[in-house]
Amino acid sequence: MDEELLAWKRQRTFTIPWKQICLIATLCFGLASFVLPAGINSAVNWVLYALTAISFYVWYTQRRARLKA
Repeated sequence: MDEELLAWKRQRTFTIPWKQICLIATLCFGLASFVLPAGINSAVNWVLYALTAISFYVWYTQRRARLKA
């Protein structure tokens, strides 16, 4: 009975697609730096660049780890 329950739980687990989320975040933060008005963009420019770089780094390292495995 325990093995059957574990198999059932394994079949119904939900994993968050972090690689896709990081890629979309990279694109969104990068585009936001071009789309925002100049007044707002000057205030949050470096924050957007930092978020773009961080999300790209996470996506790239996860992609590299997947290719090595």
